[in-house]
Amino acid sequence: MGLASCEGTWTPLPPPPPPPLANCRLFWSEDDRFLKQFTPGNLAGKFKPYSKFPPCYKDMAFWVSPEFTENNLCELVRGGCLGWCPHCLL
Repeated sequence: MGLASCEGTWTPLPPPPPPPLANCRLFWSEDDRFLKQFTPGNLAGKFKPYSKFPPCYKDMAFWVSPEFTENNLCELVRGGCLGWCPHCLL
């Protein structure tokens, strides 16, 4: 933390503001979700983070037996995707 002098006394300076982006590599991004947040030459806007993996909605149909339960299907989906599918809705 820096120090400032005022008539011989030292007072701590406030910390600098956080950078607009946590990762400067985003400046080379071609993702529309990033590009729409800023205008060329103006980085004054507040960055709204987004997921590296956007939602993927798939429609599927299948036959079910009388023993079918929603919990069994959700367990099968979560097990097959190795944790990459946190939500499964019917």
